[in-house]
Amino acid sequence: MLADCLHCGACRRVCPVQRLGRASFPGSWEKDEPNPAVWNCTNCWLCQENCPQGLDLWQAKALAQRQQPPPPGIARSVANLRNTGLSLPVIPEINENRQEYELSPLKPVNPQILSLLAR
Repeated sequence: MLADCLHCGACRRVCPVQRLGRASFPGSWEKDEPNPAVWNCTNCWLCQENCPQGLDLWQAKALAQRQQPPPPGIARSVANLRNTGLSLPVIPEINENRQEYELSPLKPVNPQILSLLAR
């Protein structure tokens, strides 16, 4: 899929994660072994927009992520999303903070919506 990559660095130059000095997806596909940096992607897709070869970097990233488990924090967020419809657990302090800003409390997500997420 990435055999046509020119290794020109266009993707790396625009990657916000790499600009912050962190490893990210644009630099991780050149290695043969799984690289956890693929999980650092912000999904801004500037790499794909700037690729002179027009490579399908979204598909390449999705394949790379399937080759390795997500880091624990991402795995917890995915589990929370499947179980509650929210990426973070709703603890009492969240609704207390919402009340301070005159926001309504978070309510459980409709089970029908959760069943759609499970598909």
